[in-house]
This record gives sequence, structure tokens and C-alpha cells, in this order.
Amino acid sequence: MLKVLLVGCICLSLSNCASFASKDDLYLKGTSKINSNQFSEGFRLLKICGLRGHGGCAEIVGWEYYDAGNIKQNLDLTIKWLKMAASTKIKYGFAGISGSLSIAEFYCDDSNFHMDYSEIKSWAKNTEALLVMFRQALPESKLLEFESIFKGVDERIAELNYSIDNETCKAVEI
Repeated sequence: MLKVLLVGCICLSLSNCASFASKDDLYLKGTSKINSNQFSEGFRLLKICGLRGHGGCAEIVGWEYYDAGNIKQNLDLTIKWLKMAASTKIKYGFAGISGSLSIAEFYCDDSNFHMDYSEIKSWAKNTEALLVMFRQALPESKLLEFESIFKGVDERIAELNYSIDNETCKAVEI
């Protein structure tokens, strides 16, 4: 028992033990490690963070599985992690919106995915709802600061809806 207590105290005092770090600390440490070419450790921390429910961490992990720069591409894990990010809605800022929009765009445009239009439309509508929620949650003084981001997301949603309405998505099951 004393050994467990001592190990716990050492981890806390060093503040490098992932099991004791907050989600935000894991996010900061994980992104810092990845940005300083320590991908394996950074990715490990971000996965722990994402599993604990941090949308930003989950979104980064999802994109890493898609981009496959440092790990083998895995489209199933891409979607799994982006869905985790989307499920956090606006709790972690823009991560839920980005996760939801990315899924809709992958399902429409990436021929590795084969979805029907109703599934793509569902993710597009989810993204629109999250964007409205995010706008409503922002203090009026911050709206202008985010306007260019809102415009970009609105344009991407409009493109998605156009593709859905005109049935021009590349990845749709026939």
C-alpha cells in the first residue's frame, strides 16, 4: 500500500502521469509533444484525453488516423474519433462542429466511405444545429471575432447541402 501511495505522490509531483492530469493538461501536453516531433507520446496523451471526453483531443486523433502522416491510415478509427468529437457538441469550443462537419464531408466526398444520402444529410443537419448553438452561446462581444469562421463553415455546409440535394456526392452507395 505504501508503494502505491508513493508512486501516486511521485506522479502528482512530477505532473507527467497521464492518469492524474486534467483533460486540458493532457490536451496541452499532447499537442506540445506532437508539435515538438515527439509524435508517439503526444498521440498517446491525446488518445487518453479523447477517451476522457475532450472533443479537441478526439478531433485531433481522428484527423491523425485519416492523414496517416505518422501512423497507418484507419478510416474506421477516423470516424470513431470524429464522432467522439462531435458528441461533445460545443463543450470544447469548435471541436464538435468540426468533427460533425468532417464526417459529413468524408461521407459525401471520400470514395473510401459508402453512405446513403440520409446519413450524410443527418451529419450536415447536426453540424448546422451545433453552429447555431455555438453562435447563441457566444457573448455578443465575441461574435465578430468568429465571423470569418462562421462564414467558412456556412459555405462548407451550403456546398454539402448542394451536393446532397443534387445527388452529386462521390461516396454514396448506389
